[in-house]
Amino acid sequence: MNFAPLEALLETFLNDLALPGAEISLRVEHKELFRRAVGFADLESGVPLRGGELYYFYSATKPITCAAVMQLLERKLLSLDDPISRYLPEFSSPTVRMPDGSRVKSCRPITVEHLLTMTSGLDYNLKTRAIFDVAERTEGKCPTREIVRAIAERPLHFHPGERWLYGLSHDVLAALVELVSGMRYSEYVTERIFLPLGMTDSYFHPTDELRSRMTTPYALGEMGNLPLPKTNLFDLGEEYESGGAALISSVPDYARFADAMANGGVGETGESILRPETIDLMRENRVGDLMETDGRWRHLRGYGYGLGVRTRITADGGSVGEFGWDGAKGVYVLIDPLRRLSITYAEHRGAYKDLIQTRLREVAYACLDAK
Repeated sequence: MNFAPLEALLETFLNDLALPGAEISLRVEHKELFRRAVGFADLESGVPLRGGELYYFYSATKPITCAAVMQLLERKLLSLDDPISRYLPEFSSPTVRMPDGSRVKSCRPITVEHLLTMTSGLDYNLKTRAIFDVAERTEGKCPTREIVRAIAERPLHFHPGERWLYGLSHDVLAALVELVSGMRYSEYVTERIFLPLGMTDSYFHPTDELRSRMTTPYALGEMGNLPLPKTNLFDLGEEYESGGAALISSVPDYARFADAMANGGVGETGESILRPETIDLMRENRVGDLMETDGRWRHLRGYGYGLGVRTRITADGGSVGEFGWDGAKGVYVLIDPLRRLSITYAEHRGAYKDLIQTRLREVAYACLDAK
């Protein structure tokens, strides 16, 4: 193995793409074979990125939410075919918005599988009158269950199971975890996933102390990198826990989760969070070619979608069945059970996602295969 090309690639991201900073951890069979932090945690003050800083992981929260749901499936507390209205009655009579703007009753209920596969018909709109009403009524606290009830008021974009649409399905799954487990979502994943894996630096509610440890988020504008506030648009209130985008974590901490998922659900602590066959079930492509026809995301070419995660369906530049997800500001997670490989990469900008993720995957595999 020779990781010099991967180290050079990170420098290329800084020099050619003007990336403020980035951090990566590559592990195989619980051993960290490559770890680097390059660039700056804050460009304006010149604070270097030292490694271990906190990031908003945004949608990289989703694999953890799905792992929690899969644990409940293993315990037979729910099944993929269950209508979610069995637990969340606000979804008892979903409607579908037709092209002419009219609504019709959904021809089938939304199931747990529909939520996991993003085929529920739910969109990603959090700026609705119903959600604003919850914020006003609860004085900004926005309890998870109240927000999910507001989400249920919106019509679906299609009958469940007909198409693939990136939306709030995982936020609804967080409420499902709460109802089935009897615990708050954050408490459940902390007790059942974080603590068994030795993850002590992952959080769901930002504080001033946590923000002081964060890298500065940026947007790429015409004049270069524009610093942004250390806020999360999906953090609706102190009592809302988004299963789709709430996680605050560090690369070494999240890498413990990715490493466990790459090694049959067993972490470096020796604790198991999922069975190998459950992970195999997660990474089966369950949407046919819908990711290609409905997703059309360049960085997901060659992938299908399983139970809450992308899953690779072509062998070029990686392994079939490699899975994971990414986040809005550039976090990227790759999990390859065939090679017991995991890659956790973080930045806080998110531009050039297709180029960065594709090159990271290709170069990492080439480094591992180098003689």
